[in-house]
Order: sequence, then C-alpha cells, then structure tokens
Amino acid sequence: MRGRAAASANVLLMAVANTPGLRFESGAARAVLNSSRSTCLISSLTINEFVKTLDVHYHLARTDIAELVRAIMAMRAVECARSAIEWALEHWIKHPELSFVDCLIAEEARMAGADRLWTFDAKLAGQHGIAETVLPAGEPPQGGDDAECSFL
Repeated sequence: MRGRAAASANVLLMAVANTPGLRFESGAARAVLNSSRSTCLISSLTINEFVKTLDVHYHLARTDIAELVRAIMAMRAVECARSAIEWALEHWIKHPELSFVDCLIAEEARMAGADRLWTFDAKLAGQHGIAETVLPAGEPPQGGDDAECSFL
C-alpha cells in the first residue's frame, strides 16, 4: 500500500538543487518526489510559495520557474492540481503585470464553478477571461448585501 504525505515548499526547493543560482544540495528531496512507494501531495499554496521564492529571492525568469514547476509536477509521486497550476503558469508568463497567485486564484475560482471573481485588483480585473468585476472600495457586490458568495 502506498503511503501519502504532503510536501512543503522547502522540499520543492531541495528537489531543484542542481538549478543554477540555487544554493541547495539534496538528492533526497528528488528521491521522495520520485518514489513509487508513496504519494506526495503538493497544495496550490505550496506551489505558490515555491514560485514566489524562485521569483522574488532568486530572481529566476518566469519561463525558467514554469519549467521547474512542470518538472516537479512530472515526478512520479507528485499529486497536485495540475490543470489549475498549468493554466496559472501559462497566464502568468503571458501577463507580467500579474502575480502567479492572482492567476492561480482566478483559475481555481473558475474550476470551482464561479462565473465571476470579485476583486479590488484593477490589474487582475483588466485581464480578459480572469475577472470581470472590480468593486469600488466600500460598495457591496452587484446584487447588494444578499448576493450569493462562495469561498474557495
């Protein structure tokens, strides 16, 4: 029987240890993510932390970060929200004014069945196909105080 465990962003960073510019050295993390004896659950939040670390602290190009995320998602033991993460990566690369987490939130909202993503973020709302409604500060969502809202 296969075991199940979750991985944190530092395990993902260790898994890409041979990437130029990163100062980690560990084959153990890659072995865990490639194991045939267990499943490694990686949350979207963990992927976001991994992406942000590579972007903000290591200053890797978005295309290089996307390649690393895809390499991790391709590892045998990894289980994650692949389609949402892939969509977010593609949109993040195409729209440099957006953060990865904005793209991920938008796709997860769409996948959860939301027909709108309410946001105060004009950059996010300005992207066709992501968010269509910008709420001015202090105004309730269209439909007033009784508007139906679901949280992801």
